[in-house]
Amino acid sequence: MFRNFFTKRKRINNLKNNRIKIKVNQYDIDFFNTNLINFVQKKNPKVSIIIPVYNQIKFTLNCLYSIQNNIENIDTEIIVINDNSTDETLKYLEKIQGIQIITNQENKGFLLNVNEGIKKAKGEYIYLLNNDTEVQSGFLSSLLNVFNSKKDVGAVGSMLIFPDGLLQEAGCKIYKNCIIRSIGRFCSADFPMYNYFRKVSYCSGCSLLFKRVNKSGELNLLDEIYAPAYYEETDLCMRLKYEQGLNVYYQPESRIVHFESISYSGKDLESTKNYLMKKNEKIFLDRWGDKFSETFENDSQDEKIDPNKPSVLLLEEVIPTFDHDPEANRFTEIVRNLIEHDIKVYLALSRFDQGYAPSYVSHFENMGVQVIREYINHKNKIVSEKKQIKTLSSTIDYVWIFRPTGFKYWYPVIKKHKFHAKVIYDMVDLHHLWFEKEGESQKITNKQKKKNLKMKKLEYSIMQKADKVVAINNTEKDIIINNGIEEDKILVINNIHSMKRIVPENSFS
Repeated sequence: MFRNFFTKRKRINNLKNNRIKIKVNQYDIDFFNTNLINFVQKKNPKVSIIIPVYNQIKFTLNCLYSIQNNIENIDTEIIVINDNSTDETLKYLEKIQGIQIITNQENKGFLLNVNEGIKKAKGEYIYLLNNDTEVQSGFLSSLLNVFNSKKDVGAVGSMLIFPDGLLQEAGCKIYKNCIIRSIGRFCSADFPMYNYFRKVSYCSGCSLLFKRVNKSGELNLLDEIYAPAYYEETDLCMRLKYEQGLNVYYQPESRIVHFESISYSGKDLESTKNYLMKKNEKIFLDRWGDKFSETFENDSQDEKIDPNKPSVLLLEEVIPTFDHDPEANRFTEIVRNLIEHDIKVYLALSRFDQGYAPSYVSHFENMGVQVIREYINHKNKIVSEKKQIKTLSSTIDYVWIFRPTGFKYWYPVIKKHKFHAKVIYDMVDLHHLWFEKEGESQKITNKQKKKNLKMKKLEYSIMQKADKVVAINNTEKDIIINNGIEEDKILVINNIHSMKRIVPENSFS
């Protein structure tokens, strides 16, 4: 009883320690009289950060201060467009070294200010950022990494988080009739469903990275038909996708605290805002309405972010350490191939806490895998892996289970939850064969012989239950055929290795 109590407490503490941590400063203006903000201007910046502002100097200063503290070793230029602010914005901005200030004599609105910034920018990339944000560690490098690792990137957006820690947006989805939903709004930012890298319809312009010029050498500007504001970044993402053949990605490793409804909005009254929203919605619908066919039904639809994709649930024992052993590397290459073929991949582990390494979990999430794991939800309650798996029972097309011990654990679970999916059993190795080979080279006890026989019976009973069996080579395929497994039931997937160029830091000697 006491052991269970302490085990549970340890589990809860581990979950709390591993929660997404955000830093929110919101210092008063007086703080910046003694804590100066300074940037180093770069002649050839990699990224131009464009921040339009209208009043709200406290938020602007906190935003810039957070950039200063989290910019890493990235060459940037910061362009702040002061849109005829009436508070002390200009006075404080002029004290900051290393930023470029564009001051308007009249209020132009968000869209025109962004375009002005893009025209003045020198960077290879444009990073749009609202002034009512505070960036977190790795906010920019994680976005740039997407462009470095993929060829089809048009734009990348961040995980947006409310100051209280709840999720504001994990990318956006567009439904039929151009109904737009912010994915994951008011959910826990720790929910595994919102913590893996993936394609989305678009991401909000309050934190959005894209290239300054397209392949034709033209600037990627916002369309001024939407001026002064609303739908402009949504339209940009559509143009990147449907005119330039590029995709929009959501990168949860880039985290931004966003104080929604406080940011720059010009002098529009609420009625003017509603008018502009309706006007621009019609423009957007006329232009892009035929691109979206999925009907919006309810807010819980988020939980099926990719309902039309084939899906596979991979069931393992521990997190595969791909850089340590060939079996884990094979697993990782299988995952890579599935994702490249636009298949939705889930991963669950029977012994998640054993050998848990956050870097490996992050690696798979960054590949585009939804790693199912316990988390604390927005009601401060633990949601178990099995509860999450239960919700997937009607949506999964294939369940792929690795190793006999893994199958022994997971098969009753998927049967209990009435999965309709095809079950694939991946032997990884024919385990009883290793015992037999061992017996040829050294003497084994009767106890070891019984253990081997038990393993053999387990492996073949599993193969009979599975819809498909994966062998690692043709030799093992022939062995299991000779032991009564139908040939058309068997697939062979060898060890897979992608070509890697290794540049040693030191000479061989």
